[in-house]
Amino acid sequence: MSTSLTRVTLTLVVAAFLLSGCLLGSSRSAWEVKITSAKAADEWDEFYMDADSSNYMIVIEIEFRNMRQDAVQFSPESVVLVHTGAEETGWGQTPALHKSGSSTQITDFYSESVMYSVAGGESRADTFVFEFPRGYTEFLLYFPETAPIVINVGS
Repeated sequence: MSTSLTRVTLTLVVAAFLLSGCLLGSSRSAWEVKITSAKAADEWDEFYMDADSSNYMIVIEIEFRNMRQDAVQFSPESVVLVHTGAEETGWGQTPALHKSGSSTQITDFYSESVMYSVAGGESRADTFVFEFPRGYTEFLLYFPETAPIVINVGS
């Protein structure tokens, strides 16, 4: 699949994701979401970018709480980061890596997938790692059933 076709597909997926959230949700979000950290990095945990790579990692730590009474299934791959800067605006990515709370296990979405249950009222603190070209610093984070969150990682 070509890069431009992938980007168009991701943009359409993000648009559908946003529309479904607007149509399904009420004025009250099903999640309480707080960004505790957002940064650009060449390495995170045991993962690193090659010195000559044109990309870097965008590492985002998110605290979130299920505001429903019932438990729900949550997939970290449902979190989408969309570039909003001047070049290639609208390029969206799902996480490449994910670490749940204080766990030592890291999920590499290139080789596996994960879904877990979040109990009603339960809070979590997870780390989501995305890969974008160096210099991309302005983003919108889309967490399921919530309003977009502005992310700026500086340069």
